[in-house]
Amino acid sequence: MLTPFPDAPEKILLVDDDPSIRQVIEMRLELLGYAVTSCKSPREALEAFNKERFSLVLTDQRMQDMDGTRLMEELHARYPYLPVIIMTAFGKVDDAVDAVRKGAFTYLEKPVKPEELAFHIKAAMRHGRIEERITRERKIWTQVIESIGAGLILVDANGYVSWISRRAQTILGIHETGEGCPYTDLFPSGTIPLSSNALDGPYASGTPQSFEYHHPATDRWILATATSVREDKDQAPGIALLLLDITALKEAQKSLLEQERLKGVIEMAGTASHQLSQPLQVILWKVDTLLGRLRPGMPGYEDMAAISENIETMIELITKLNTITRYARMDYPGTTGIVDLDQASRDCNPDSTPRRDPLSFAFPISWTNRKRRVK
Repeated sequence: MLTPFPDAPEKILLVDDDPSIRQVIEMRLELLGYAVTSCKSPREALEAFNKERFSLVLTDQRMQDMDGTRLMEELHARYPYLPVIIMTAFGKVDDAVDAVRKGAFTYLEKPVKPEELAFHIKAAMRHGRIEERITRERKIWTQVIESIGAGLILVDANGYVSWISRRAQTILGIHETGEGCPYTDLFPSGTIPLSSNALDGPYASGTPQSFEYHHPATDRWILATATSVREDKDQAPGIALLLLDITALKEAQKSLLEQERLKGVIEMAGTASHQLSQPLQVILWKVDTLLGRLRPGMPGYEDMAAISENIETMIELITKLNTITRYARMDYPGTTGIVDLDQASRDCNPDSTPRRDPLSFAFPISWTNRKRRVK
């Protein structure tokens, strides 16, 4: 609906099939300072709207080719917030009341009193301007908020949803609009801190309150911020709920926590393997010393050789584990399958060859010579 310039009179479209009533009301409206276009039928009124815009429509309810309610519905299909006032004869208000339920601002009984006409026209125009401004602002809010992937819900002072964005419907898994229902229908009991007196906090404090919760219907984690809002200074404050889907963030946090736990396990494994390497190498040195005093075929020689081989295998495994734990936090991506320590050790340190840990006990017998002696 277009708003006239401040120095231009508001335009009213008058629709009535009774020429005498139309003439009287037209004169009264002009005396009130309005620019009036009179139409004798709803069809003529629709044609008038094709040529210019009006700030308000004042229409009779019962006319021949189309009643006032039907005219209002066709006009609201084009201009949703155009204020419409229905006039009806005394004792025939049922249709007019139904029209109000369907979107008319109010209804007036004929004969219309001048002071009543002036009051309701002024109130209807003011209401239409407010609705248009709120709609425009909501559209801007929606564009800005949904550009960051958030949803918005407006709750009135009585705890009913007055408006909900499409993104909010998606986050909450709602297939219908949800408008007009108690806000508690959108949030299962016990899932959010705002349960029994949900609106008291933001009303009382005047400051935003944020909380996160898991929505069972959609299996999403949602960060919600509730703040007190007042769309009009004469209205009681309501609540704006800003919803942000943080499921991906929660999953990233869980993954990071698992990585930290794995890091701790790797560090403990590295420490344990380093601490085991030294006593094992001392034991191996002792076994090699005893084995050096024996000759093949002598009692105990085979047992000592087997012990030596097993200890050597353990040291090789510990050396590889040490190598992996040193490099695991750097570039080695690891594997999700069965771990091949030989391959993992080569991946972590391509230049490595079977050798003793340089930080551990040095062997008196070289690796190659000991192998030859055991054989």
